[in-house]
Parts: sequence; C-alpha cells; structure tokens
Amino acid sequence: MIHPRQREDETMSRSETRNGKKDGTLLSGEQKVRTKSVVSVEPGRVIRKRRELAGWKAAELARRAGINSRTLSAIELGRIASPSLKHLESLAHALGLSMASLFSPRDDASNRTFLLGNPKGVQKIEFRKDGFSIVCYTPLVHDFFVGKVILNGENQIEERMLSTAGMIFVQPIIGKLSVVFDAREYLIREGSYVFFDGSFPHTFENPSSREVSFFLVTVPSFVARLPRRLALVK
Repeated sequence: MIHPRQREDETMSRSETRNGKKDGTLLSGEQKVRTKSVVSVEPGRVIRKRRELAGWKAAELARRAGINSRTLSAIELGRIASPSLKHLESLAHALGLSMASLFSPRDDASNRTFLLGNPKGVQKIEFRKDGFSIVCYTPLVHDFFVGKVILNGENQIEERMLSTAGMIFVQPIIGKLSVVFDAREYLIREGSYVFFDGSFPHTFENPSSREVSFFLVTVPSFVARLPRRLALVK
C-alpha cells in the first residue's frame, strides 16, 4: 500500500521534471533558452550605411577621414576584418559617430541618426542657370528635406525646380521673399514664415536686387525629383 505522503512526493517530482527542474538544477534545455546570444557586428557595414545615409561617395568620406579610398573600400567590404584603431577613430569622427556605435548590434542607422552639422551643411546644390543654390542641412533622403536656399536678386524659383507633392515650410533668413501660392502673392519678411501644400501651384520670387536667403523644409523631400544634371558641391 502506498502512503499518501509518498504519492504526493512522486507527483511533485514528475511535475518538476516536466517544468524543467529537479532538485533545484536547471535542465540543459532551459540553460540554452537563458543563454544570451553573442552578436558579431562588422564596423565596415555600419560605416557604409552611415556614409550612404549622409549621401557621400566613398571618396568623399575617405577625404574627410584622411585615409586612402582603397583602405576605406576594404573596410566597408570586410576585407580588412580588424581595422586599426586610428582608422576607426578617423571614420567615426568624420561621420559624427562614437567609436562604440561602430560595433553596436543595432546597426539600422535610419532609426538612430545623429548628425552634428555646421553652416556649410552636408553639401550644396547649385542651380547656376536659374540663379539660386541650396545648402543641405540634412542628408539627401526621401522622407524629408531641411536646408537653406540662397536666391539671387530679381530671380524666381518655379514650382518644377523644388517639386514635392507634400508640405512645404519657408522662412526668410535675410531679406524679403515673395511667395506666389495658387495665383495669390504674399510678401514674407524676416521672422515670418509660410506653410503650405506643395501640390498647389507656387513660386518663390526675390523682388530685391540683393541676394535673399530662406529656410526650406519639404516633406517628402523634393530631391528625388531633381534633374541629374545638377551640380552637387560637397
């Protein structure tokens, strides 16, 4: 005859075995589940993603970092598996990154972008024949654009040049800007701004003989529709 206490002990033993425990010891299956996986990150892959996000060619990043372009190519492609600390420091500085971020497993740069800029911007787009230029404060991505437009005296920018089907924000920095929106003209002074739907007819005009500059934000970016013939000045 089995004593009730013995039956209870046997039942608990079977239950603990099914739950992966016996005598306080973890079974191998549970050990595998709780073991943290080690993620290997190639710094060259992160460097290439950040370079492309900035809209730079490999030669441009190599110039900014002060390293040979062939060396950069070898790092990005993984042919140099362990780049020197000097090269990594130079590349990280040029990209505005920390050294640690080059080895982060979260290498989706589009979700954690941080760019420390200056008045020169990321690059400059010249519209020489049309009398204006644009200083790009953000990389040339599809989602949005932020920059400064410099418009020569008595010139205008037609809708087709900065075409976007989304929203546009404009604020004069120096001088007055005339904005013609849906056949109606508005004179915008320094400190004031306009925000409008870019799908409607519009133009930007400089009524003065002097140069005028203004902030420009478009969502999505107008860059995707730019003619390829434009001169990009890094």
